[in-house]
Amino acid sequence: MIAKRVVVGCLIMIAMLSYCRLHSFHYETLQGRVVANLTNAGISGAQIEAIPGPGTALSSPSGDFVLVIPVSTRAITVSATGFSTLTLPAQEGSKPFITLKADPATTLEQLIQWEAKGQWGAAWMLVHPDAYAYVTRAQFIANEQLVASHGYLPISVRVQGYKIQSWRRPPCPNGQLSAKIYPRAALLRVTYTIRTPRGRRSTQTQTYLVESSDGLWRFFPREGCLTSSSSITV
Repeated sequence: MIAKRVVVGCLIMIAMLSYCRLHSFHYETLQGRVVANLTNAGISGAQIEAIPGPGTALSSPSGDFVLVIPVSTRAITVSATGFSTLTLPAQEGSKPFITLKADPATTLEQLIQWEAKGQWGAAWMLVHPDAYAYVTRAQFIANEQLVASHGYLPISVRVQGYKIQSWRRPPCPNGQLSAKIYPRAALLRVTYTIRTPRGRRSTQTQTYLVESSDGLWRFFPREGCLTSSSSITV
């Protein structure tokens, strides 16, 4: 009887060791936070998947995630609505921050949020570098402040859709910048809601954002292009 108990005990121990080896040595845990490139804020509901699986997780409202994956996992993909999908080696999955790049629609929405709050310094971050030829940061901010002081301010934007294509940006009428073709531009169909001295109004239009060398989607402001680079337009 004692010998039988010893055998059973040994079998249980072997089973426990096998279980521990399976879960301790064949799997690993990745953890980190998924953030937006424009604000560094956490992205809620981002999906993190192992390649090959199994292994999937969703980020919390603060962007945090914990993902258990097989040690054989080669890479993970991180995706979220409004952002470009990112694939990175599995060993980099435990980085403190995994940054996703905003797509053109999310970029324009963030730009209008900044302008609606009067955060024109943040909005300047998305001005295309080629526009520096006709407007400075100080001129851009001064013009935005002047326009707002006259009662005009964007409130929100709704993006109906966009497509990526090449775009020939026309020259500035004042001659400050010549025409140029950009191979990756986003043509967005949008509805702006704007505050005016007579109340709110909505307008449907199309607008372009151009992808710069750093991967950001950027715009060309009007000030300095329609008139002299040293003047302010309303």
